[in-house]
Amino acid sequence: MDISKKYIKMCDWTELQQKCTPYMENAFFRYNNKTIPIWLPSQDQWQEMIINCFPQQRIDFIALALDFSDWIQGQTFEMRQYTESFTSMEQLWMAFVMYKFHDKQWNGEKWN
Repeated sequence: MDISKKYIKMCDWTELQQKCTPYMENAFFRYNNKTIPIWLPSQDQWQEMIINCFPQQRIDFIALALDFSDWIQGQTFEMRQYTESFTSMEQLWMAFVMYKFHDKQWNGEKWN
């Protein structure tokens, strides 16, 4: 489970935290000199969230794995540099979700 400062900062996104109510059992971390409640999804929670939050797209686990694989393999050089900046599978899956479903990318400080 990634509890790095980078991942905490990535997860400090209002729309994500609004989905976190059922997962808050392990969610208090020190960040910016204060203790805050924040949900840090695990890799399997990212995958589950995609399937449960987008039922209209009828995604199953196999299709999701193939979609993730296509995203990784079909990258341009610039996009490859972007994904190589992530240091855990949680960070990489979050980048995939944000890119695919929210059209956002992490710039090191926030989601654009």
